[in-house]
Amino acid sequence: MRRACDDPSSEVICNDDFRDQRHALITGVYDAGEYYVFTDGFSPSQTGSYSVMAELAPEAGGRATGESCRATGEITPGRIERVDTFAAADDATGSCGGAGAPDVAHKIVVGTKSRLRVSVRDSEFHGYAYLRRACDDAGSELACTPLPLGRETAIDVEVPVGEYFLFIDGATPESFGSARVEVRLDDLADLARTCRAALQLRPGRNFTGTTEGAADSFQAPCAGGARSPDRVYRLRVPQKSFVRVRLATEHDGALHLRGDCMDSASTLACSDDYGDSKHSAIEQVLDKGTYYVIVDGFRTGNFGNYALEVEFLPPSAAATLAPPPEPPKGAENKPSFDADWTP
Repeated sequence: MRRACDDPSSEVICNDDFRDQRHALITGVYDAGEYYVFTDGFSPSQTGSYSVMAELAPEAGGRATGESCRATGEITPGRIERVDTFAAADDATGSCGGAGAPDVAHKIVVGTKSRLRVSVRDSEFHGYAYLRRACDDAGSELACTPLPLGRETAIDVEVPVGEYFLFIDGATPESFGSARVEVRLDDLADLARTCRAALQLRPGRNFTGTTEGAADSFQAPCAGGARSPDRVYRLRVPQKSFVRVRLATEHDGALHLRGDCMDSASTLACSDDYGDSKHSAIEQVLDKGTYYVIVDGFRTGNFGNYALEVEFLPPSAAATLAPPPEPPKGAENKPSFDADWTP
């Protein structure tokens, strides 16, 4: 974008790739006047059809859905909502940031004691997401997390019945735009029943199953959040041991280990790819106690058949731990476990 059409030195901003090579985005706060927007290609061979859209809003904002605590928007759990701060004013600040930047507030109604999960993705700006119990009380904040440009962030908390308020905020006065927000509520009573019903793993046995048709009850710090259907198993360690858990799947699987079935903060290990995307492994020294092994999938929509195996070894075996195998170069990935280790 230029201030003068025929003067390259008057360029005020330029963007090549936004999210991918087929999209570009320019945002900012500019003085009144005429500007010239050029659509261009990366190289002489990059030509073709395009569409372009421009939006204008007052610098002071004040016209967005969810503009303030006096006029909040509302997000329905289970649906993906588009939230936009483009025409918003600066009304709030989170503990992790957002001062002086446009923000919006959306109400979330919780009907039973639940695990409240918020996923924010495809953000057009750097910013923050934060959750409050009372909309106009910064001291009631439950969580605050950075919102990277074009990437995903999440909030995961347990909450009683009531109303909650999700804020989407910018990092600077020129940080604004849209993002996709998904809110999920998991009834904690249902989760407790799932944990109580967990089958017990026994070392030396090969367990097979499928995550097809299962609920997404558990998430993880790896595998893109592991928000795919999952199965949970109980693992009892009779004495301090080097524990090896191996997973083979027909899909892009994931494996994570918790000390407390219902508490995501108790995650002790998480494995996405072990040699290739269809194998995962956790190898760790564990004290005597009860643990929970979760068979999961990468990001969303990854489910299918799997095989799971557990092995107990003396703690000293950890010293012989080898690094995960690298995927073969220039060839299709092959199983990193034994030849018969398949779902």
